[in-house]
Order: sequence, then structure tokens, then C-alpha cells
Amino acid sequence: MDGHWQRKVLSAESNLKDFNCTQGDTLGLDKFIHDEALDYQREGTGVTHLFY
Repeated sequence: MDGHWQRKVLSAESNLKDFNCTQGDTLGLDKFIHDEALDYQREGTGVTHLFY
């Protein structure tokens, strides 16, 4: 990793169909992003930031 990160703030319109972080995902982040995070965005009850 070269230290240069990109950041994306999810919105209700975010398209994450190609997002995959399952490699080494012991915390279940991929499942959370796909199953819960976008719902929080749509409801306006949370903000999710992706750093990659």
C-alpha cells in the first residue's frame, strides 16, 4: 500500500454491485456494506465512508 487512499461517501444512489472486499474479511464488512449500509443511507440514519 503506497499510502494514497481514496474515499467514497455512500449515498442512497451509490451503486456497489461491483464492490467486493471479501478477501480476508474476518469482520463481515462486505456483508454489512451490501446488506445494511445502503439502507442506512436511504433512511438518512447513518453515513458510511469507504476508504480504498
